[in-house]
Amino acid sequence: MTQGDHHSHFDLHTLLHSEFTSFYIFHALRSFVNSMIGLFIPVYLYSLGYFIWQILLFSILVSSTVLLCIPLAVWLLKKRGFRLTLVFSTFLYFLLILLLNNCDLGAEYVLASGVVLGAYMGFFWPSYHSELALRGSDAHRGSQIGMLHILTVVFTLFAPLLAGFLLENYDYLILLLLAVSLLVLGLFPLFLSKDILLGHYSFSYFDYLRLYRSSSFASEKIAFLSQGIETSSLTLVIWPLILFILLSGNFLDFGFLLTVVGILNVLFLLYFKSKVDGKSKGALLSLSAKLRSLNWFFRAFVSFFAVFFLFAFESISRLLQGSLEITFMSIFYNNAHKQGYMDYVLCRELFIHLAKICFFAVLIPFLIVFGESLVVLSYVVLVGIAAALGLSMLQEKQLS
Repeated sequence: MTQGDHHSHFDLHTLLHSEFTSFYIFHALRSFVNSMIGLFIPVYLYSLGYFIWQILLFSILVSSTVLLCIPLAVWLLKKRGFRLTLVFSTFLYFLLILLLNNCDLGAEYVLASGVVLGAYMGFFWPSYHSELALRGSDAHRGSQIGMLHILTVVFTLFAPLLAGFLLENYDYLILLLLAVSLLVLGLFPLFLSKDILLGHYSFSYFDYLRLYRSSSFASEKIAFLSQGIETSSLTLVIWPLILFILLSGNFLDFGFLLTVVGILNVLFLLYFKSKVDGKSKGALLSLSAKLRSLNWFFRAFVSFFAVFFLFAFESISRLLQGSLEITFMSIFYNNAHKQGYMDYVLCRELFIHLAKICFFAVLIPFLIVFGESLVVLSYVVLVGIAAALGLSMLQEKQLS
């Protein structure tokens, strides 16, 4: 496996003048679109009248498709490189937007959307994570990931508010046209940048079993399983639905909430990103995980407070989420850079989606039997207490 050795100090000047500018422009515009579209998918389906258990079934379909497409993504990475794989995933996103626009016409469009969303994620995320694992400096990874988060949040700051306004006052077609325009704009810089070739690496469906049985990433597997529950399941699916219900199903209020907490998040990330480098990332991750765990405990009671407290509480939650994610992903990319990066990246994808599939498979009959009230959902989010603590199992490895 050819991994390359790309080390450089990372700051704002480097970001704006490096050969990777095209990648970050693409990422920023894609993140803007995802904030308008992706974050609204669970609540959009809920607004169409689908039950929460049906939305979880949709998520299981997405994760299953991701795992089916990853070996195909590795083949494309090897044959055509990272850039073309990212471009291909973007066209899948085009198709996803078109299908979502017709989800009100029947369940077949929802099922097709789940398959295409899973295919998009299966091709996009291995490319994205592998490229970041190869780029930058291990010594400044916290600042690097922090700056990436800041740029993402800045570019996406008003995306939820804009999406909420368009959905509340117009229709999904207007949102679709804006999203497609931005994605096309983000594609152009990719063709002007240098590519990375995967090298001598192959991955088949049998390799999932190899990664599952491997003892090389024992502690990481627990952390990745925890991330699949805490982040991919609770933070990105269950919690947005709870917020949407608390805000009486108003898209504009939902978008406004995400925008307000995003502003506070930017200010915090500017301070926090420089604190990660030069300190024990393991200690920071452990502290962040404990605070995040406590945060999930209090989230179980948020439905009993007024909307004003909801804004304040969600702001604190996002700050904790940001600090945890920067620390966790800094360790992850450093470990991937020091080891066989594709195995490490794909091991994370495998266990994240396995955790999501299993968690939702258990949760679906629970919701069917006990109902989908806020009280029942409050019990569900208590799972985040243990899941957040499990994230601290990720420890930075040393070169042997």
